[in-house]
Amino acid sequence: MKYKRLVRLILCSSLLVFAGQFLLFRASGVYDLALKSYLYDNASWVKEPPRVLLMGSSRCFHQLVPSVIAEQNGLKITDVVNAGQVAAGPFEMLHTYTQHIDVFGNVEFIFYVLDADFFFESLHIDKPYEKILLSRRQWEIIADEHGNFYHLPVVLFANAVRGSPRKTGAEMGFEGLPHLDFLNIVMEDRSARYKNNLEHFPLSDFQLKSMVQLKETCEKNGGTLVFVLTPFWDIRLLGDDFFERTRIAARALDETLGPVRLIGSWKRDAYGLEYTDFLDNSHLSLSGAKKLTASLFEDIASIRSASPIFLEERLFGKAGEYEETPGTRFHGHIHEQR
Repeated sequence: MKYKRLVRLILCSSLLVFAGQFLLFRASGVYDLALKSYLYDNASWVKEPPRVLLMGSSRCFHQLVPSVIAEQNGLKITDVVNAGQVAAGPFEMLHTYTQHIDVFGNVEFIFYVLDADFFFESLHIDKPYEKILLSRRQWEIIADEHGNFYHLPVVLFANAVRGSPRKTGAEMGFEGLPHLDFLNIVMEDRSARYKNNLEHFPLSDFQLKSMVQLKETCEKNGGTLVFVLTPFWDIRLLGDDFFERTRIAARALDETLGPVRLIGSWKRDAYGLEYTDFLDNSHLSLSGAKKLTASLFEDIASIRSASPIFLEERLFGKAGEYEETPGTRFHGHIHEQR
């Protein structure tokens, strides 16, 4: 009899613990305590207030060179900080910025490299904080590859807490890449099936609102937010899905941010880039990063006076970045996003 009571007690306790951790991390702000660690802190190494802040994913981290910007514009090397990070979305950049507002509060410019993929919920699959935002249905879809932790948020929390930052201050946050003979290497995008599944992984309101907050905070502090396009080796290799996601994101940004400043191009010819200037189709090698940065940031002061534009028109309008060819035919099918 005592044995049966003990078993019941253990089972009941286990159920209460299970239900308790589920409610604790999903129904309260306890999960946000992970942000008190070094999670998404890409600027703990910054000690002096910069004048220029570079932000975005690896297309910022590995492609915009602070030393080149400083030299061309008569700035100190510490005046330009690259806070970009591999697979970083708007929320990660916002958190980095606001967590260090004491040093970033007076930046004159934030240059944000536009990468539409990081505005969609498919990004959340690989992000330690955003995983808590995935729905039960989304977890079911990714379970075969990523497991199903919908009912185990305490595990997600434990994995989100970081004891040290991912990024150091070497080269003021920039890290150059080598050239690879990528046209002769088979590269598989394992996340493509999630990125292309816009029905179940649509535009992320969470990331979009983070971008809005980043722009508003920057402007409130007297700064200017500028979006940046960086080149591809052959944009046709990205396929129709890339253009669909980018158009959805551009349209949403136009609606929420209004017209913005934009510099750069997707076209490699605009910068005289050669094959050896690329790591792969989407990322530049060190030599390419220096060429791109020198071209884009020849005169930073003049960028402030540039007229703001709407992203969708600039990217997909007449004489825009997108050029329809037999190899890249975007059919204009846009999923409704709200």
